[in-house]
Amino acid sequence: MPDGAGCGATAPTPTSTGRWSTATSTASGAVLPVPVETVAETADAASTDLVDARSELTELLAPLSPRERSIVVWRYYLDASEQDVARALGVSAGTVKSTASRALARLRSAHTTSTRESR
Repeated sequence: MPDGAGCGATAPTPTSTGRWSTATSTASGAVLPVPVETVAETADAASTDLVDARSELTELLAPLSPRERSIVVWRYYLDASEQDVARALGVSAGTVKSTASRALARLRSAHTTSTRESR
């Protein structure tokens, strides 16, 4: 797992509305979701850029299933190894590899289609 996992480390999790929030692990290993509404937003440029980037990322990952999104985020955004992702999600490393491959193919296809439509 990524360094610090289980010791107050955070990992993105989908909320019931499909929006991503940060979950915090307690010392006992329980994961506590942080509601998106409780995140304080300020009007400075840095936070606006962060919100824009987050919105863009959410939009780009929208065509994926929750499982595919989780694997892509863990594997490529959080830079976790296949074994770490497999352990964290309770699946085999082969499932991580195949799901990531299919998810990336879907993202490429969705990007190619949207690029052609915008021309």
